[in-house]
Order: sequence, then structure tokens, then C-alpha cells
Amino acid sequence: MRQRILSLRWEALLVVLITLLAGTLRFSYLTELPPGLHFDEGFKGVTARGLLAGDPPRLFFESDMGEEPIAMYLVAAALAVVGPEPWAIRLPSAVVGTLTVPLAWWLGREVFGKGRKLRGQVVGLGTALVLAVLYWHLSFSRIGMEPILVPFFATGAFASLVWGLNSGRPGAFALAGVALGGSLYTYKAGYFVPVLAGLFLLYGLIVERGFWQRHRRGLLLLGLVALIVAAPIGVYFATH
Repeated sequence: MRQRILSLRWEALLVVLITLLAGTLRFSYLTELPPGLHFDEGFKGVTARGLLAGDPPRLFFESDMGEEPIAMYLVAAALAVVGPEPWAIRLPSAVVGTLTVPLAWWLGREVFGKGRKLRGQVVGLGTALVLAVLYWHLSFSRIGMEPILVPFFATGAFASLVWGLNSGRPGAFALAGVALGGSLYTYKAGYFVPVLAGLFLLYGLIVERGFWQRHRRGLLLLGLVALIVAAPIGVYFATH
């Protein structure tokens, strides 16, 4: 029996609705819940204000036991737009947490939906819906701390990587390389995202005949882009 596939219009509408649900849960009462600022949030606010006041930009912030830079610069951008409001420290987390939800749909779609299969649509939409209401993800989306960046970069990296494996498009591999290299600028757990990607590709090399021959150019491009993106913070770690 032939499965009936959702039209792209209906699928896109459902993705938008799920993303709106995620955004509503992450932005509602952001100025009040959770009450007060965690000291890590306060550190980011103070450091971000210093950047806006003329402190030199940094590749790695050594204070507070060391912090990667992306979250700090996002908070600085939020303060520049909104003004010196405490809730602005949480604004980037809410945005990133919301945007991770459609990325989760894309990842499920690519992994299970090669050739526009109904299974891929169901898994993609189901994954996005679960992530939209998942407690830990919702919680970290409402506090101004950097861990929420890790699932964003990881989901984007694996979604674009599988897209590249499915389609063979060089741009998909390059995008995966950007996300994998960029994950090193997010949070300590982000250091493991390239490791997981490497294990995933190693599995493909072992179990799938002709894997390297088919995807060699794309994987080399991925590795080159990832190395270029990761090089600045890699040099910093090697020299510090």
C-alpha cells in the first residue's frame, strides 16, 4: 500500500506552527521566569557591557573558569539593541533555542526521509515537536548561558552533513564544516561535536561499501572548512 506524503505546503505550515509554539514557550515572561539572574548570567552581562564600552575583543574569555566567545558576543549584540536590561542577557538563548527546533525537523527529515518519504516527514515533525516542549531544552533556552548553543550547532552540523551525504552537494558539506568548527566556540561540551561526527563517518566507512569513493570530495571539503573555522581557537589553545 502506497504511503501518502504530505504536501510541502502542509509540511512547511506544520514546521512554522511548531516553531511558533517553541518561541512562545521560550519568550513568554522571559523578564520574570526564571526569577533573578544566575551569577553566570551576571558575568556575561558585565563582560558584554565592557565589550560595548571599548574593552578589546577576545577569542576566549579566561575569567569565570574560561568561556568560549559566541555567547558573549551575542549578549553584547542584544544589549546594544535592547539596552542595559537584565532580560536582554537571556534574549540570545531564547532565539537560539527557538531556531534549534526547525533544525531538528531538518535533521529528522534528512536522516529518515531520503527521496521524500512519509517516514522522514513524520520523524522530522515529531522530533521538532518533542524538542519544542522538552524540559531541559526549554529551561536552558530561558537562561543567558552558553550550553544552549551546543544543540544548535550539533543539530545544524549533522543535518547539513546528512544532507550532503544524501545529495552530494558541496555546499552542504561546507556548511557542515562551518558548524563543526564553530561548535568549538560554544561551550566545553561543544568540543565533542566533531568527535561524534568523526565516529558517525567512521561507521559509514566501515559498514557501507564505496562510502569513501562516493563522498570523498565532500568529506575533504568538510574537513578543510572545519579546520579553517577552528584554527583560531585551536591556535589559542596550543599557545595558552
